Amino acid sequence: MARPMLARDGERLRVNGLEVTYSLWPARRTTRWKLQRRLYVKDPWAILFEAVYRSKLPKRKIREALSYLEQAEDYFNAGSQGWRLNVKPVLLYYSMLNLAKCLLMLRFHVRLRYSGIASLSRRHKGM
Repeated sequence: MARPMLARDGERLRVNGLEVTYSLWPARRTTRWKLQRRLYVKDPWAILFEAVYRSKLPKRKIREALSYLEQAEDYFNAGSQGWRLNVKPVLLYYSMLNLAKCLLMLRFHVRLRYSGIASLSRRHKGM
């Protein structure tokens, strides 16, 4: 096994005051150099699971968010690899619904009830 190279002397790369971490494509050139905002990954689900694990939510909420994310991944895999064409849209719909539930819990701390998503604001009585 090859030994890793030693770090070289120098300054860390900064663009617009932000440090650029190592990547094969850290920046792109338009009219001037900009940080690349896309994240190229082999398995996007792993990134999502890591984001849930690193969140500041209580453990009970993290477990709930992980269950939504696991269901989203399972539905997505079933929908994208399934043989029956007429059920693929339903499986992909449930995948995106569970993914949305997970992300809403992480970003906005939305309370989720039953199979739908409940708003934190009061609903109009006429609706």
